[in-house]
Amino acid sequence: MVNVTTKSTESWSRDLSPIRIGSVETYEENGSTLVATSVEVAWQYSKIYSHRNEDGKLIPLNFTDSKGRPNANWFRWRDEHWNKPEFHWNHPEFEKNKKFVRRGFRREV
Repeated sequence: MVNVTTKSTESWSRDLSPIRIGSVETYEENGSTLVATSVEVAWQYSKIYSHRNEDGKLIPLNFTDSKGRPNANWFRWRDEHWNKPEFHWNHPEFEKNKKFVRRGFRREV
C-alpha cells in the first residue's frame, strides 16, 4: 500500500495526492476549457450538494432544476471555487483553506 496523501513522509508519493496534482484541464463548457486548481478541487466542486450543515441544521441548497440537473446557482458556486489561487497547495494561504478544498461545505460533527 502506498500513502498518496499530503501527510506521506515520501515526497514521490505525496506528489501523487489529488490535492497536489494540478492545475488540471477538466472539460469544455461554452467553447472554453475549464481548468481546476487541482484534481481534488475538480472532484469536490463537481458534486451537486443538496444541503449544507449550518450549526447542526441542514439547509437546503438550490443547486438543481426540477429534473435534478445543475442550475445557474450551482454553476456560479462551482465557478467561484474551481480555480481559486488559494486552493493551490503551494499558495501561502492554502493551509487555512485546505478544509474547503477537501469539502465544498463544512462538515459538522
